[in-house]
Amino acid sequence: MTAFADQLMVRYTDPANVDLLLVPQGDTTRQRAQALLASVYQPQLLTVQSLDSITVTAQTFQVPVVEPMPFNGTWEKILPQSERSLISFDLPAIAQTDWIDMALETTVTARVSATSAPLDEVSSEDVSGLSQQDFIAKFQFLDLAGLMAAAQVSTYQELQADFPRLYHLNYAAPAPYDPNDPAAQRTYKLRISVLFFSTLDLQGALRQVAQSRRAVDAVWPQPSEYEGGDLLAASAWIGVFPTSIFNLATTPITQAQVSALFAAQGWVAGFEDLLSAVRQEEGNRCRLSTSMSRRSAICSCPPRGRMGTSRSWGRAGPEPRFRRRRSSPIRPPPSRRTRSCARSRTPC
Repeated sequence: MTAFADQLMVRYTDPANVDLLLVPQGDTTRQRAQALLASVYQPQLLTVQSLDSITVTAQTFQVPVVEPMPFNGTWEKILPQSERSLISFDLPAIAQTDWIDMALETTVTARVSATSAPLDEVSSEDVSGLSQQDFIAKFQFLDLAGLMAAAQVSTYQELQADFPRLYHLNYAAPAPYDPNDPAAQRTYKLRISVLFFSTLDLQGALRQVAQSRRAVDAVWPQPSEYEGGDLLAASAWIGVFPTSIFNLATTPITQAQVSALFAAQGWVAGFEDLLSAVRQEEGNRCRLSTSMSRRSAICSCPPRGRMGTSRSWGRAGPEPRFRRRRSSPIRPPPSRRTRSCARSRTPC
């Protein structure tokens, strides 16, 4: 039987199947793609409202990733003169090689809304005449002890002397979200790494994804351009399992539980029913073969024209009519004397 990874690589050579992996059937709001985007980009000033599309721009199978192994050392020499050297180098050749079953480079088009706005107004207030109790009662949102520690003062009176005025920074309200506003559109470069798991070994799967992610973060560069947030990783991760391994009679684990476990780690779990895909492909080939056989049977007997000849592919002519010849009695060949009389035309 063909290995699960081999079958998936053949299956994912069809771009339509890769699109179904990123956006499954029924996922009208592209929740899986949003989860992949959120595992790499963490917005702070923006909120992703919706995704318009996710497009695969590059695809590679079986990508090796070698995490460098750093070595640090010190070299000291006392005689004849004291010297000290610090040595640091990487040895990627002896490090473990991790394999990415399928690497995708994608472009995600999203619509975002702003969660903050520019500074609108700066105001100040004189607090030099307030007592400590009045200051605490009026500015309950402030941590007075932390404010005094930040100002490096020990008493409230010293704080009043150094900072007699309290400044307020007022920000404008964020603009309302308008999905039709061109300013709300954003485009993100998203790398997606996919690992194939043929068995339901969740411990081994989580360890493999974690180790591969650490290697990828150390080797592959993170996106260079991003606004309004932090970058969490160099790639998003998907683990693909076969649906045939989920059997409650033997293993009390469901696909929903595996998806929740992967989502808690910031990853995505996918499931492929290869048996149904093979049956569907065989059915398509059978229907195509049947259709071709019918067409071949129809075309092998072209319509006949007049006199039974295939003169054209148009409307067939009338059926040919054959006249039956009259049978004549068989006469014996004439004798030599009869033949000579016939040539001379004289009575014998």
